[in-house]
Amino acid sequence: MAHGGTIRAALGHALGLPPARSLAFETGNCALTRLDYIQDDGKAPAWRVVAVNLLPAV
Repeated sequence: MAHGGTIRAALGHALGLPPARSLAFETGNCALTRLDYIQDDGKAPAWRVVAVNLLPAV
């Protein structure tokens, strides 16, 4: 679990956005945000945004 501000900062970093633009993201209570850090041999590391505000199944 993380605070909404931490999630916004992580999304902004993964997408290469300036900090002020990261504040535009909205995070929901009890929602899942998943970021994958990918590092292949010989390639530059990258981030993949898998899910943002994914709600649990009811």
